[in-house]
Amino acid sequence: GTATITLQPLFAATSVALPYDSMTAYANTLCWLTPVYAPQISIPEALTWHSSNEDVVYVDQLGHASFLESGKAVITVTTETGKTDSVEVTVVQPPSGADLVDWGICGPDLRWQLSSNGTLTVSGSGEMYRLYDNNSHWDDHSSKIKNVILPDGITSIGANAFAISGAEI
Repeated sequence: GTATITLQPLFAATSVALPYDSMTAYANTLCWLTPVYAPQISIPEALTWHSSNEDVVYVDQLGHASFLESGKAVITVTTETGKTDSVEVTVVQPPSGADLVDWGICGPDLRWQLSSNGTLTVSGSGEMYRLYDNNSHWDDHSSKIKNVILPDGITSIGANAFAISGAEI
């Protein structure tokens, strides 16, 4: 048979944006920042990354951010044609306690922790990150979760956040 392929024209980017204006991260963790171009189908441009405080956040030229110690920093991405966007990062110390199984960040201002009694507690406010690989933030521990505590200030829950064996709850 034959297939029809529709080609989309590429345009120069009119802007670049990071997904959040601010975010919280735990010290001694890292993430990969991915900027979004407008229009979405744009000619890719070389990017330059900068941290305002490399003692708190180090970012390499691929957008890998290492959160090193408590404090604040602004991460800025700039395209080769001068388009720019920034995210303000607050780095905090991770929780501690003998009964904690694991913990992490699940939104710009949302944190989670799983205790040994099976209680998953989300704290903070705002939206939860959407994950695109059909996993949850606490996926490695989903079989241990017995109770979930969510804050009143949560505004959205990521897709598949509470999926178990392919079934969403």
